[in-house]
Amino acid sequence: AVAAVLRRRARALHCPLRTLEAEGAPPAGLAASTPAYLQNNARLAMAAAAHLGVDAAARRRACAQREWPGRYQWLTRKKGAPQIVLDGAHNPAGAAALVAALAADPRWQRRRRAVLLVAAVGDKEVGAMLRHWRRLQVPLLACGLRTPRGLGAADWAAHRTPFRASFAAAYAAAVGHVGPAGLVVACGSLYLVGEALAKLTGAACDPPVSG
Repeated sequence: AVAAVLRRRARALHCPLRTLEAEGAPPAGLAASTPAYLQNNARLAMAAAAHLGVDAAARRRACAQREWPGRYQWLTRKKGAPQIVLDGAHNPAGAAALVAALAADPRWQRRRRAVLLVAAVGDKEVGAMLRHWRRLQVPLLACGLRTPRGLGAADWAAHRTPFRASFAAAYAAAVGHVGPAGLVVACGSLYLVGEALAKLTGAACDPPVSG
């Protein structure tokens, strides 16, 4: 259905429409271990760059040096602390992609204990996202967001998911559960990922959203 809409719109605008295969070798310079959905993002970006005349060597460098903050981002592990993974996907398709990426990742497979620290705003399909996350068969812990749109304690209770009011409180509880050899995956909201990056790396963070 989406493809049909794109074809109709391209015809109406008298512009070419090119489709890319969503499988095969990753773009040159991109690590083979990169999750499939990020490989597809890179394919689109590299195809656009090639169309604009960017040479192959520059495209390889771009892939090799790329950074996707908050998209399947494994933070540099600190001594005495668990491994942290951040993923801002905030819809069922994104949750499914995260689960598939983790399940295929040797680092996840080698884990000892893990927790998914999750959050979401009120207009998201939380039930569907939870069904995907629970396929990983690890504890889930929800937290509040720095926006009134964020789901609160009653919302998460309806989904039978324990809740902490803030990222800081939820992170402390998650670390206490997994220990320094464990793994914490923070996912479900870009609000959550932004706050996590600020708290854990010192990155700049937007102020709380009031509406």
